[in-house]
Amino acid sequence: IKMKTKIIEIGKAICDKEIYPRNLVDWMTVYRYQKGMQSKAKFPLITVAPLDNKLIVVDGFHRLEAYKRNKETHIEVEVLEGLDKKQIYIESVKRNIGNGRQFNSQERVRIILTLEEWNISQETISEIIRIPSQDLKPFVAKRMTRITETLEEIPLKSVLRNLSNIEVTEEPEQSYFSNRSQLQILNSLIILLENRYIDINNKIVKQRLKDIHKLLEDYIK
Repeated sequence: IKMKTKIIEIGKAICDKEIYPRNLVDWMTVYRYQKGMQSKAKFPLITVAPLDNKLIVVDGFHRLEAYKRNKETHIEVEVLEGLDKKQIYIESVKRNIGNGRQFNSQERVRIILTLEEWNISQETISEIIRIPSQDLKPFVAKRMTRITETLEEIPLKSVLRNLSNIEVTEEPEQSYFSNRSQLQILNSLIILLENRYIDINNKIVKQRLKDIHKLLEDYIK
């Protein structure tokens, strides 16, 4: 793979959801990076690859979002040349699996299924995703769940897990409701609201905000 570095306008770096292996932007990761950048911390270059006259993000989407939050207009990037769409996807998986936020189970399952669709061998998938080849099919089978049309189940658990750093089951443990955990959740919610990380275009999220607003009336009388 040929590589070079260059400075580009930040808007030129595009995250293609068909190619980028992560399901969602993790707002807490973006927030940490944003604050780190404000403190002059050094971050690796964002990696992009040209495809169809666009610069597709291969690695560094959370860093890119953090730069945008900090009102940066230009960034230095590493450019990978000579890759097609599938090669960009695989390179993105390889670079993301060892850096930054770890892939969650749903993301790993989607990656495995995508690579299987492309008739890539189990041995090669194992090397890419870093799961023993004999464990790939059990890994996928165990995590394949029925998702409702609203997709509410997985996002809800993911948000709870991110807010409290506690593994969430159908019945949260009593420790989840401790004062410390409640404070973590409330602080995280304030960060979400202050930085406008809330996706108000999501109907479920919007309804939850209305529910919170209604419930708060009992607390602030």
